[in-house]
Amino acid sequence: MSVKEKENKFLKYLKDWFGDLDFSPPKWHKEEKESVPDEGDPVFESSVPNEGVVDEFLDGISVGICYTDAKGNGTERWVNMQTLRTNGVIYAYCHARKQMRSFRIENIKFVYDDAGEIIDTKDFFLELGIDVSRYAQVGQSRREKKQSAFAYKEAGQEHGKKHKEIAASGMRILAALARADGDHDPVETEIILEYAIEYAKSFHGVSATDEDKKVIYKHIRYLRPRPSTVMDCVDEIYEKPMSERKLLLLYAKRLVESDGKITSEEADLLIMLNSELSIL
Repeated sequence: MSVKEKENKFLKYLKDWFGDLDFSPPKWHKEEKESVPDEGDPVFESSVPNEGVVDEFLDGISVGICYTDAKGNGTERWVNMQTLRTNGVIYAYCHARKQMRSFRIENIKFVYDDAGEIIDTKDFFLELGIDVSRYAQVGQSRREKKQSAFAYKEAGQEHGKKHKEIAASGMRILAALARADGDHDPVETEIILEYAIEYAKSFHGVSATDEDKKVIYKHIRYLRPRPSTVMDCVDEIYEKPMSERKLLLLYAKRLVESDGKITSEEADLLIMLNSELSIL
């Protein structure tokens, strides 16, 4: 079997492996479709606008939100965020409706993570390096929102953004791998953070400040990408040079071995990882 054939075999194995994983909301989070008002039309992923993006690296961030709609109906739902825009609207996949939806920042009363910890909406986005108060003001004109977004960037409040852009695919793949056993512990988060820092420094010459590291750590902690997102990331990584792929696989190996407990599925993955690393 040629090297290319081996790579294609491993690529297919990875996709199948991630495709079998369950990335639905935490088991304790109960969502009944009937309890979530179905107002307006769903937002199809292909129709999500590309203009006015404040942070396009939210894809994979998965949390619960307490949301109040225009009629005052309050609901709790689990979402996978995609993008945040200067008009204060988040586009996200809603697990209750199993469709893309749009949510206004000011209507999100609070956010909660997969451990059930409640976080103030503004504080949640600040943890991700995004100050929503700078651009998502209710009643602002389009010009005012653009000026606010520009001021936000000029103030240098985009800690960790370069790393989130540069290492996005690798971080999502590793985060999915970390959650494969149903948990995502701090040691695994630290390993993924190390990957993002090393990858950005080694291949793009981008260093990380302490503030960058804090933001990237929180970003990783909330990552729970959907299988379709992970598949796209695997495809993207396999378009990268061999040295970049090797670094990711080395960190994937560290991640699987980090908790000292190897499931049969992880054991199979380790065999495939070692085989792939031997030809890189």
